[in-house]
Amino acid sequence: MSETPNVTFERSWRYALAFRWGGDIDAGVSAYLAAAAYAELTAGLVLDCAEGKLISPARAAEVAAELENSRALIEEAVRRALEGFRKP
Repeated sequence: MSETPNVTFERSWRYALAFRWGGDIDAGVSAYLAAAAYAELTAGLVLDCAEGKLISPARAAEVAAELENSRALIEEAVRRALEGFRKP
């Protein structure tokens, strides 16, 4: 929590669970879904580091769906970026 001084947690939390993932879309979808499930079962919240704010478990599940639905667009952007590095 000290890593995010601009986020107001509104109460003291006894536990925190962190899911870290890199550029893999499946890992991102899985992380958001796991965080959503854990937060739902513990009456918790999810810290969305990309947004810099706390989100509900329902919103975390929506973000997972948005990632999944954007898969083709993301993969195409990565492919084009990699092509740019290969050209002399």
